[in-house]
Amino acid sequence: MLPHIEQHLLLPAAPRTRRMDEDKIRAMAEFHAAMYINKETKSTVLLLQKAERDVAAIWLAFPDLQNESTVLAMAAWLALLCNVDDEIERLDANTAQLALSDSAAILASSMRNNERSPQRYSGACLNPACDSIRAWTKNFVRQLRGLVPQAVYINVVNNVLDVWEALQDEAYLREDAVSDVGSYLEIRTRTVGLRPFFDLLQADLQLDDDELAREPVIWQLEQNVTLAVALQNDIVGLKRDLADAEPLNIISMAAGMPDSDLRSASDSAVDMHNQAASAACALASSLSDLTRTSELGAASQRYANSVCALIATHFAWVSSAKRYA
Repeated sequence: MLPHIEQHLLLPAAPRTRRMDEDKIRAMAEFHAAMYINKETKSTVLLLQKAERDVAAIWLAFPDLQNESTVLAMAAWLALLCNVDDEIERLDANTAQLALSDSAAILASSMRNNERSPQRYSGACLNPACDSIRAWTKNFVRQLRGLVPQAVYINVVNNVLDVWEALQDEAYLREDAVSDVGSYLEIRTRTVGLRPFFDLLQADLQLDDDELAREPVIWQLEQNVTLAVALQNDIVGLKRDLADAEPLNIISMAAGMPDSDLRSASDSAVDMHNQAASAACALASSLSDLTRTSELGAASQRYANSVCALIATHFAWVSSAKRYA
């Protein structure tokens, strides 16, 4: 029997959601659709449908975002992450490293010179998937540059580079077929790609970096939410991973260990998820106390609430997304 997170076990309880304006989503999707333009684009209708799904997913995940530019920046990162991840999973580890190195070179170059066109870079990887990843990266650079200030752009891109590094590690872990759950989780909590979303959320709320740096509870909250979200991907995606013979899933990896099976491994994963979610709730509550005593700003509290709520909003998305069905 495959695992299932019952709604009453999902902590925290599902947050309020803001009713999405379909006309606004459609208008934003027309801008975001530039992420999907490449030499393989054949259908404008399909392109817009994908763009609308991305924008709607961001509104669902972060219902309290104030600026449409932040929604679009997050949608650009979501599209880049999902599509590059799909390409990388089909490549051997060495080719994946070349493809990600090409993409990283484009991203690093874009930080050094804000005026340089990313179109001028062509990497050493000759696999068609590398061409696709380069195109996605160039589209992302163009989109993000026009949506956020340079300081935010640099923060986001630096954290995207960390995700790319973790994806390289994951490719080698997949090829080596090593059933080290600890190593896998360390990598998986990076490849899930939440840090760039957190950067953009902080920018949207105009948070004081010094205040965030002074409050270690916020870092602990981010860590617990990231773990819960990573586990949701594996729990909800287990059926597909088993069908695709995907070796990197915490449940199937744990099930292969002595004195374990799929059921006990599934139960353990759900328990780990709920412990992380419960810890996140407790941390968010402790931050509320700091806000009441004026030790923490209101914007930081809104940030903490949005990060904590991501456990429920991400679960709603991952449960309906085709990539995990």
